[in-house]
Amino acid sequence: MIGIIAGEIIGSPFRKENLPDINDIFFPLFEDRRVMDEKTYRERTYRAAPGRITDAVLSLGDDINAFLSSETHLGEAMCQAVVIGRMDARHRMSFDEHAASVASFARFFPESMHPHITEAADAAYRLERKMGSGLYERMGLVNPPNAEVVSAMLKGQLIPERDGTYVPGDGKADESVALQGAFCAVGQSRSWEEAVRRAAALGGDSALVAALAGGLAEIAFGVPETISYRAMEYLDRNRQDILKRSENRMDRAGREETPSAPVMAEQPRAWPVSSSVWRAAEVRTDRPSAAPSSTPRGRSCTGCTSV
Repeated sequence: MIGIIAGEIIGSPFRKENLPDINDIFFPLFEDRRVMDEKTYRERTYRAAPGRITDAVLSLGDDINAFLSSETHLGEAMCQAVVIGRMDARHRMSFDEHAASVASFARFFPESMHPHITEAADAAYRLERKMGSGLYERMGLVNPPNAEVVSAMLKGQLIPERDGTYVPGDGKADESVALQGAFCAVGQSRSWEEAVRRAAALGGDSALVAALAGGLAEIAFGVPETISYRAMEYLDRNRQDILKRSENRMDRAGREETPSAPVMAEQPRAWPVSSSVWRAAEVRTDRPSAAPSSTPRGRSCTGCTSV
C-alpha cells in the first residue's frame, strides 16, 4: 500500500504538465516542480503531495463508510483493486475465490469499469503468487507494451481502434490506459524506484500511472525503506495510523498458513474487515453486480507489440 501512496506523491508534480521526454527519468523525487511560463514569464509550482488515490486506498480497509461515500473514479478503483488482488493472494485464495472477491468489490462501480478493475486486481494477484517466469507474464500479458504508443494514448494523442490501428485523439488524458502505462514501466524496470520514475515520465495522469506502477512494483521488488519513510512524512498522524494498521494486516496475512479472510454468505472477501461490516454495506445496491471471471491465461493489451 505504501508503494501506491509514494507513487502518487512522486508523480503528482507532473500531472498537469508532463515531462517532455519519456526517457527523462532522472528527476528529483518528493520535490515540488517549478516551471517557467514562456509567454508570461511567471513561475508555476506543482506540489508533490498525496491526494484522492491515497485517501481511496486508506479508506478501503479502515473506514467502510468513507469508502461507500467516495466518488466512483476509475483511477482510484484500479489502485484499490491492486490492494485487493495482493491481499487475496496473501490469504492464499484460489483464483476462483479471488475472482469472486474482485466481483464483490466491482459491483460498487459502474459496469464499464469492471474490466479495468479486474485487470488491475488480477495483475497484483498473479505478481504476488509469482504466476509466470517474467514480469510481463506474471502480470498476465502476452506481449510487452510499447512505451511510445502507451505514452501517446495516455496523453490523448492516439485512440486505439478495434482493428489494431490508431486515430488522432483530442489531447485529453485517458485514465483507462493508466494501467497499461504501469505494466510498461514495471516490466522494463529492475527496482521500485526505476518503475515509478518510468511511469511518471510516460505522461497523462502521471500521479495515477505512478501510483499503479508503485503498487505493482511494491509486489515485484519491494519499496526501499528510505522511500517509505519519505512518503510517510507527507501523511498526517491519522493517515499514518491507518496505513500502519493496514500494513500490519497485510504482513500477518502473508505469514498465515491457511486462509483466514472473512467470508460473506454469497462471495468470499479478502478485505481485512469483519463480515458484519460487509453485510452493512449490502444496503448500497445502486451499482450493478459483476460475475466472477475465469482464470486468465495471458492477455494482449492495448498498445502491445509482438516480440
